[in-house]
Amino acid sequence: MQKENQTFFNVVFTTADGKTDPRPYISEAQYKKLSADNTAAGGTEQINKQQTFVITHSDNINEALELTPNEEVANSYYDYGLTLAQHNVKRDLMTDPDWTPIEGAYDLLSDVQQPKEKRVADPSSAARRGLKALWAKFHPGAEPPTDSEINAVLANFAGQPVTA
Repeated sequence: MQKENQTFFNVVFTTADGKTDPRPYISEAQYKKLSADNTAAGGTEQINKQQTFVITHSDNINEALELTPNEEVANSYYDYGLTLAQHNVKRDLMTDPDWTPIEGAYDLLSDVQQPKEKRVADPSSAARRGLKALWAKFHPGAEPPTDSEINAVLANFAGQPVTA
C-alpha cells in the first residue's frame, strides 16, 4: 500500500487591474505557479480553502480488497476503472489514423487486459499530442513534426524555452 499527500486550493486571484480569476479546485503545483505569476504582476489572492488529502494506492489486487472490504464498493470501483480503460481504448482506436474498423463488434476486453504505460496529466504533453494530430489532419501521409519542431512552436507560443 502506498500513501501520498496531495494539497488542493480554492482560491480567487485578483489581477493588478482588478479582474478576478476564481479557481475553485487547483493542485498545489498549479497554485504555486499561478500565485507567483499573479504576485509578480502586482495581483492579490484570497485563499478560500486549502486542504491536504491522503491518497491511498494498492500495490496488488489482494491489498485492494483489504483497502475496500465491502465487495459491492470494491466491485463498483473496479467496474469504473474497467469502463474508463475501455473508453480510452475506444477513443485511441477511433482517433488513430492507421486503425481500420473490423467487421462486427470489437471486443475491448483483450485490449484492457494488457499493461499500459501510466500517463500523468501534463498540459504540454497534451499540447504536443494536439499539435501532432492537427498536423496529421492537415498533412495526411506526411512525416509528423519532430519533437524539436513542436518545442519551437510551443516556445514561440509560451514566449520561453520548452523542453520535452
